[in-house]
Amino acid sequence: MHSSANKLTAAQRQAVLREIVAGKSNSQIARQFGLSRGTVWGYAARAARKAESHTAGALHNEAVEAISRARRTSRVAEGRRINVTREAGVTTIEAEDFVPMDAQSLAAYHGVNLDNVVVSERASVWDVMYRDADGRMVDKQRHSYRASFAPKAPDPSHNLAQALIDDIRRETVAASRNTKPVAAPRDTDPYVLRLRLRDMHFGALSWAMETGENFDLNIAKQIALAAVTKLLARANVMNVRGIVIETGDDLLHTDGDAPYTTAGTPQDADGRTTKTARVARVVINTIIAQCLEVAEWVEVIWIPGNHDWNSSLILANAIEAKWEENERVKVDIEPSARKYRLYGVTAVQFAHGHGIKPEQLVALFPHEAKDIWAQAIFYESSIGHLHAKARRDINGVYADVAPSSKPTDRWHFLHGYRHRRAIEVAVMHLEEGPVGTFAVNVGELQRAFESAAGAK
Repeated sequence: MHSSANKLTAAQRQAVLREIVAGKSNSQIARQFGLSRGTVWGYAARAARKAESHTAGALHNEAVEAISRARRTSRVAEGRRINVTREAGVTTIEAEDFVPMDAQSLAAYHGVNLDNVVVSERASVWDVMYRDADGRMVDKQRHSYRASFAPKAPDPSHNLAQALIDDIRRETVAASRNTKPVAAPRDTDPYVLRLRLRDMHFGALSWAMETGENFDLNIAKQIALAAVTKLLARANVMNVRGIVIETGDDLLHTDGDAPYTTAGTPQDADGRTTKTARVARVVINTIIAQCLEVAEWVEVIWIPGNHDWNSSLILANAIEAKWEENERVKVDIEPSARKYRLYGVTAVQFAHGHGIKPEQLVALFPHEAKDIWAQAIFYESSIGHLHAKARRDINGVYADVAPSSKPTDRWHFLHGYRHRRAIEVAVMHLEEGPVGTFAVNVGELQRAFESAAGAK
């Protein structure tokens, strides 16, 4: 049993102090008097504080020496004490300091890999007193910390991933050395393409100083032929059974001799309708001939539009007359505002879309084409008029607004209407239904033509 310092007599306390001054360790004194080492140290500290209140005398001198002896026996000094050992891959750091420590700070300070894992750690804190550089007695907390670090075990998943990467790298290098370039295989599945020549507005006029882009009859012809050539070249890798040309649909910008639409709306026009109709006829006939080089058959679906209802149908009759003896070409010249076809498992509704919303068109589909609707699995409503590409699902029917190749004219520019100019092809698999679209951005095509012309 350890005795309390408070139970010591004055003579015993003096004896303890003398033993400290004599050089005995705290452990020896504690055993001699039946005290704990902490009690011995505490007694010495209290004696030192009491001594500082005296100006002179033996007690003061003894207390000073007691404090000095206590510092030596407790091995306390200012600053950090460090002991680092390494054994069997484990790094152990033992430290004392006047500031708190942890495993992370010790590892970083002593260069231990932070990816290692802490095996064990232990921390403690106690009060100490010492004389500072000014000779004053200072009471501070002393911290000790012990931490052991060991490398993490290898991650099996990392080794597996690295092995896979190495295998892929070896196989890729070997393949690049031994493989010769080969042509892409031709898709042998049966397809029908819809070439969407919608809202082309032959005869429209736009001035770049007003609208940002030039457009006239010659530009309309040039970009139409160039874009279709590009689109058909891209289709060459497919087994194209047939091509449906969607046109009419404001193919002409005006209707009649004066520059007005069918309803009488004035337009900025490049020439009279008779002139624009002649150019449009040549363009459409050229495109039909191009399509026959790619597909087994061609069908022209003529869709009346709000700009050219009358003139466009007359033009359709002229084109139909051109191809009526060709068994591979069919030109639909019926004046109906909505037309319906079945291509494999896909039913398609064709409409210009002026004066009626897409939701209304979709609702009319099963009523106006009951037989086609019953046979189909997929349903498409092909719409023009709005010029800007848009596609959405309306109760299982895709309402698909085609893009226009015509740029913004003065009226539309003033009112903030803009769109991406394009000519598009919609692809239908005869057994699997619609599979996507591809397009030519004719705005970029026109800029390339203008740049080439300016360089000459």
